[in-house]
Amino acid sequence: MRLIAVLLLALPVVAQDTFHDADFEFSITPPAGMQLVSPEDLAAMFRRPVEQFTSVPRAESPDGVALHESKWRDTTGHSREMTLTLKDRVEGEEPIMANLDAWAAATEAAFGVTIEPDDRELIRRGPLVIGFRVTANRVRADGAQLRHTFCYLPLLVNHPTERDRTAIVQLQALEADWDDYAPDFDAVIESIEFPLPRVGGGPAAAGGVIPGAPAAGGGGGGGGRAGGARRAKGEGWGSLQVTGSLLLALVLLGSLFVGGAGKASAGA
Repeated sequence: MRLIAVLLLALPVVAQDTFHDADFEFSITPPAGMQLVSPEDLAAMFRRPVEQFTSVPRAESPDGVALHESKWRDTTGHSREMTLTLKDRVEGEEPIMANLDAWAAATEAAFGVTIEPDDRELIRRGPLVIGFRVTANRVRADGAQLRHTFCYLPLLVNHPTERDRTAIVQLQALEADWDDYAPDFDAVIESIEFPLPRVGGGPAAAGGVIPGAPAAGGGGGGGGRAGGARRAKGEGWGSLQVTGSLLLALVLLGSLFVGGAGKASAGA
């Protein structure tokens, strides 16, 4: 594990101020001092085919379904990591009813963590995307105490030629460093644009409205200790209609989370 950590720090990666994914009309700005790891280097690290880490454009996908996964590592010697999973709703998947507690329970089951009531909240990114944010502690294989925040952002496109989409963002730091990095992680979540603004409108600009959503405007932040002072759970929202498989998205993120955060960070 320590060897993998050394290799991770030595990887030649490309720094990006803001990450853009044109297929998903998604952008996010990683924290300072973090760099995107290339598919080739991820494949070498985990001894898997590079195709498993290569994002295929939607137009080149045989079934028209896009699944893009990206990972950033810390260049400052701390155990910060960021993982992004972007996925299309798979043909045949039925819409599911999910709420904040359901998302928290799914995250607990997928990653073996415990999420306190004050470490879960509803978040909003733009007029179309209502999502969930939860934060939890985890013990790494080498005994280090880590803290993670997970954001689940579903986008109902509501257009006959475009699929509903989901974004999941995971941010990690040592528990001892969390208060120092929490403002940076909040800024990362605030930086998310999903979908990207369109000149003159378009399918994404005409997206569906999630029942129970508040009036347009306002961002998302906090997430218990992720935003400094703890926040109470949202009230009066009831259930939210989200599409795609919540557990499938968690499993996809877990492939990088378990394989990277639990291994590549060990000994950092």
